[in-house]
Amino acid sequence: MRKAVLLILLAVSLGMSLVDEAAARGRRRRGCCVPCYCYPSYNWGCPSATSARGPTQPPTAVLNVNGRTHQIFATGERDETPDTPPPPTLLGKGDGETFAGTDRKAAKLSVGSGPTVTFSTVASLLDDLWPDAQMLDHDPPITKDPKSPRVAEEDRNVHVDAFLYAAKKETDNDFHLIIGDDPDSGSGRFLNVEVSGLPTAGPFKTTLTAARQQFRDLVQGNLPDATGYHRYQPPIPITVTGSNFYDVDHLPGTVGPSFAKPTTAWEIHPVTSIAPR
Repeated sequence: MRKAVLLILLAVSLGMSLVDEAAARGRRRRGCCVPCYCYPSYNWGCPSATSARGPTQPPTAVLNVNGRTHQIFATGERDETPDTPPPPTLLGKGDGETFAGTDRKAAKLSVGSGPTVTFSTVASLLDDLWPDAQMLDHDPPITKDPKSPRVAEEDRNVHVDAFLYAAKKETDNDFHLIIGDDPDSGSGRFLNVEVSGLPTAGPFKTTLTAARQQFRDLVQGNLPDATGYHRYQPPIPITVTGSNFYDVDHLPGTVGPSFAKPTTAWEIHPVTSIAPR
């Protein structure tokens, strides 16, 4: 009888020690659980973190840009309002590089003829744009017609210091690039800039081809596709040059991922130069 009692007490003691050890392991791993991957210095975290802290999978690639390390995360996030799909005559026939859309094709594949204005921040550029309400009620109206030209407000080129937060490829072969200011600035304001799909010919093909190659070089060949935005963590310091463009395809606030969403339909489109800084 005494032996049986001793065996029971030993079993209980062993069980309690195993529970304590499991609890200790839980406490040690709470900061970075498995299978999620935490990046505390960038406020990215585990399932207990807010959704704004990003995905829980490891990075798809790591970049070294001007001696700084940047991770790429595939978020799976898409725009709330997708681009108009290419017409059936273009579906399945694209080469991945040539512009495959129709909406405002003439404007999208042209560069503004006006002067280039330089801005030191994205916020200062946004403050210098015409209000969305004015552009949505433009006289004459801005239409989606393929021959729709640039309106006077779009005939200006801009050059801005920025940070690249995210990018995604569109079905028309444009790339949506979401830029903002230094994440430490607290600005929280973003702008969509587009590396355009290429014209088949014309005076701007060489410039737009060069810009497309610059973006490819910036992300070191790790181009996003149409399945969702790539997130760059930390955001990549860049300079961007291109033409003002008002996107009537998307209402303000419907483009961009949740963590970096522009509130305007203004863009830089097309990008004529993009480079790290």
